[in-house]
Amino acid sequence: MRTATILTILAISLLLAAFSVSAMRNPSAVYCTSLGYNYTVESDADGDIGYCTLPDGNVVDAWQFLQGYEGNDYNYCNKQGYDTKVVNSTSVCQVFMTDSCAVCVLDSGKEVEVTKLMGLTFAET
Repeated sequence: MRTATILTILAISLLLAAFSVSAMRNPSAVYCTSLGYNYTVESDADGDIGYCTLPDGNVVDAWQFLQGYEGNDYNYCNKQGYDTKVVNSTSVCQVFMTDSCAVCVLDSGKEVEVTKLMGLTFAET
């Protein structure tokens, strides 16, 4: 009887671990703040929108900034002397669950997703 109880508890624990949900920090907020910029959230009728304030005072949509569509003069690639390219690749952009994202084009021609190159993680700690 005691062995059955222990096995049951173990089985339940394994099931709970398998179905646990891990939280993820907002990649656009992490990216913006890791560059030393100010990240803010504004609410409107459509929901919350994150913004990144760049050094020149421009305020851009944080997701658009992360994806390489806005503020490229201040993005990580540019700060490192690399070109920025927007790619349409679900495998490259899988961390964001999007079809497109920014990559840095290294001197060798290799393309690396920007947050991967930065070593950023988005898991809650």
